Amino acid sequence: MLLLPAFPSFILRDMVMQICDETNQAAGMSIINTASGAGLVIGPTIGGFLAQPAAKYAFFNKPLYRHYKFFLPCMVCAVICGIATVVGVLYLKDTRQQSRKKQDLAHLKAIQVRRKQR
Repeated sequence: MLLLPAFPSFILRDMVMQICDETNQAAGMSIINTASGAGLVIGPTIGGFLAQPAAKYAFFNKPLYRHYKFFLPCMVCAVICGIATVVGVLYLKDTRQQSRKKQDLAHLKAIQVRRKQR
């Protein structure tokens, strides 16, 4: 369970490695680590504010929130994850196409070199 937050970082790191050239990779990796650290601080803080809303906030004094004290933070987390998934599916480009083009160009250059050597 503790390793679950680490799995998406492998995907992000792979995307940074494929998108950035060698001069920008360090900056890209530092952004990932900074965002990850910020999430580790901000996430539990928001969850703490939203936990047991019936006791803290008059607006949430309803039977649902009185019985399920942690429903609100779990629902907020689920909505954020859902939005992130939809945004990722709709707007993230496939980075394999860029790396394939580089591989294809390298392959074509190798073929041309071989033909010249004959």
